[in-house]
Amino acid sequence: MTAQAGKWQLSGKLPTLVRDTGFDEYLMWAYDHNLPEGVKHPGKENGGKASRFWHPSLIRNGEYVPTTPEDYGPIMFNDFVIDFAKRNKTKPLFVYYTSVLTHGPHLETPDANNPGKRWPAGFKSNLEYLDHLMGKLLDGLKAEGLDENTYVIFIGDNGTGSDGKGTLTELGARVPCIIRGPGVKRGLVSRAVADLTDIMPTLAEISGAELPKDIPFDGHSLVPVLRGEKKSHRDWIYSHLDDGRVLRDSRWLLEIDKAGKGERFFDCGDSRNGSGYKDVTSSTAPDVVAARKHFAEILATMPEPKPNSDAEPRPSAKNSRAKSTSPRFATRDENHDGSIDHAEFVATATAKNKDSIETHFAKMDADNDGRITEDEFNQLSAAAK
Repeated sequence: MTAQAGKWQLSGKLPTLVRDTGFDEYLMWAYDHNLPEGVKHPGKENGGKASRFWHPSLIRNGEYVPTTPEDYGPIMFNDFVIDFAKRNKTKPLFVYYTSVLTHGPHLETPDANNPGKRWPAGFKSNLEYLDHLMGKLLDGLKAEGLDENTYVIFIGDNGTGSDGKGTLTELGARVPCIIRGPGVKRGLVSRAVADLTDIMPTLAEISGAELPKDIPFDGHSLVPVLRGEKKSHRDWIYSHLDDGRVLRDSRWLLEIDKAGKGERFFDCGDSRNGSGYKDVTSSTAPDVVAARKHFAEILATMPEPKPNSDAEPRPSAKNSRAKSTSPRFATRDENHDGSIDHAEFVATATAKNKDSIETHFAKMDADNDGRITEDEFNQLSAAAK
């Protein structure tokens, strides 16, 4: 049995939404366009998006779920997962749980220690409440006798909003990964280089499934590392955004920005968290030259990513400058492509508080596409006057 819970931003529409990708059950945060015909959800968050936190907009197995302003989406998703596991504990099961925490806006959360009260808004409270929910999830599995025969993989999908996300840096791609389950060596902190493509083959080995022979897979099973049988895993890992790329091995890091805006090369030593990295972009030291040559050879074996092509073409730089009627928008649209992406928004923000910047970006990005158009910018600016 399979289930999905939380955020869903992939293709599909009712009545086969989510299920057309193979899930038996689901409880998803629903945008307005996901709702059944004729249904309008009253709960809205900053910027007018359908709520995912308080008074959440939800669809369960194709049916709209009415909620109240006192209902908190993350609790409902967590309870759904625990209930699904309970109902199917005698069968093999898989749950894809895409938590809406800790995505912005970082609103108030319930007070985990005082029912009926709330913790203040902010990233800290959102992160702590996610930790609380994960504790409840593990307790729920234990109560059903599933804690010793169930693998739990806790992993992020991108860097933190306003602190790396959307940038061509290691900080934009590096995420936490915690795995527990049968055979996993307890207390092991691995320094192996790995990436998200490794999850599929890992799940296949755990479940005894065979990956298709006629489809290429970039990933490699993490099982030998999880069992403590191997310390190293792969020689290098790779990520890209539009035509920008990030390449990393156990020592060296290459960050290539989008649109040919330059690149940086770092000697990271033994560090994995950004501390102590040495910028050697201009170095001619033999070990640096050799490392750069090796990285160039790796990149030459992969398809070169192309610049992002939107469904609706954005105005060219020349036209964007000509048509922009807002000096403030033109200043923040640093590359003059007709929109302000997340990196530009953060770089040009006058506020210093990261939570405030993230919340403001979410308000302005009305269609949740990760970019702010001039219309979106002007609408919220006008509303604030």
